[in-house]
Amino acid sequence: MPQVSEKVIESYLRGKCQAADALCLKFASGTRGAPDRVVIYKGAVHFIELKKPGLDVVKGGLQEYFRKKLLQHGATYHLINSKEGVDQFVKELKRHS
Repeated sequence: MPQVSEKVIESYLRGKCQAADALCLKFASGTRGAPDRVVIYKGAVHFIELKKPGLDVVKGGLQEYFRKKLLQHGATYHLINSKEGVDQFVKELKRHS
């Protein structure tokens, strides 16, 4: 079975968020290492980093730096690297609203 790309997972996230009536915005901060997407649902803001299945942010890299900084500031951060991860994220969104 072919490997699912990050682009496929991102498209799947957009579709699932749209179906849930959540905003799924491309996070274009102009800063390297910033998360890929911002999801807003019923007043809650979630920063989303997308990866191919099995991948995580590089230890000591810019993405890890931003993950730590966002969490230090009380932001909600999610690493999603599969369609199942998208499904779980959307399920949690709906449960916590």
